Amino acid sequence: VRHHRAYATPAERTLRRAAFDANLAALDALLARSPIATYAPDAFADYTAEELRSLRGGASEAPPSAERVAKPTAAALRAALSSPIDWVARGAVTTPTSQGRCATCAYFAGVAAAEGAWKIAGHPLVKLSEQQEIDCYNNGGYALPNIAKYGVARAVDAPLANHSDPTITGCRGVTNCTDAASKAFATIDGLRTPASHNDTDILPMLADGPMAVSVDAGPYNGYGGGILNCSASPPY
Repeated sequence: VRHHRAYATPAERTLRRAAFDANLAALDALLARSPIATYAPDAFADYTAEELRSLRGGASEAPPSAERVAKPTAAALRAALSSPIDWVARGAVTTPTSQGRCATCAYFAGVAAAEGAWKIAGHPLVKLSEQQEIDCYNNGGYALPNIAKYGVARAVDAPLANHSDPTITGCRGVTNCTDAASKAFATIDGLRTPASHNDTDILPMLADGPMAVSVDAGPYNGYGGGILNCSASPPY
């Protein structure tokens, strides 16, 4: 009832019940691996494993145009560890938006990073348009090369599609790209990427602002909060 699920036939109900039971067992296993995290069935709890994988897309590589930052010195790493930074508390992070069924997570992450950079540069914190990047460019790189080259409209000017549509086609093709381009609001002046995916290379860069990363989303099925045990899950 909570997630307003309805099934057309008894066969579909049987299929969804089996998927739900399998996902409950998977949540129990995840909780055993990360006991200080919280898990509960969510809107995707009756999806099959194949359907869940299809929602996530794949890893997004750093764009070739990004400057690769050198490995930090020991002094820089110590400084980063000694001064925790909460960019949410500092007002550089908008309210997270669910990608729903649309397998477009990299665009949401990249646009969020651009929102933070725009705020830190001295502008108001504004929700920018993921949908413009999905519909008008859709060429990887966390959408950041496009934002650097063309800018990005506000979400109010190029709003999000219905990302709860039963088919992925409902996630696409709703933006008037010419109009959205004419309403470009924010831009960035470059891209940077860490020397590797290791925490020690990423951490000092977080001192400059929020970052977009790719993670293995499997341990996030049903995740409600708390700290994940990264040693028990594949890294980002």
